[in-house]
Amino acid sequence: MPEQVELDWAYLSRLADRVAHTIAQKRSIVEAADVKQEILLHAYEHRSAIEANYTNEDFLWKIFNKAGTQYASKERNYRDLLDDAYYYTPDEAKRALETFLYTDDELSQFEPFRLLCRSVVRQQGRMGQCPRRLTQRFGAR
Repeated sequence: MPEQVELDWAYLSRLADRVAHTIAQKRSIVEAADVKQEILLHAYEHRSAIEANYTNEDFLWKIFNKAGTQYASKERNYRDLLDDAYYYTPDEAKRALETFLYTDDELSQFEPFRLLCRSVVRQQGRMGQCPRRLTQRFGAR
């Protein structure tokens, strides 16, 4: 029979708090306190896995991170279902923006781009057109 490990729930709570804050920073849909609560519930329900890996904090972090991330995903899906809108992740938004094709003239009409272009031109000490690599970065032709 495996040796029983006495779990220090204060230690697990501190670890869950750190993981929860990390997840809440990445996913604004959830509050750190809610994520922490879900992580600790998961730890309680899966005590045998926690006991078996209690001395390996990196592995506990992975278990807690997975439980917290699953909770955050579930909350995002629930919100999307209720408000009938889809919220893009930063990576999805970047990919979508990269697919837009603008001409140099069209981009020059876009005020934030013009300000960025002006700033780059000033830093490089060149007057005239925006550097080509900048327009290529924004999908311009």
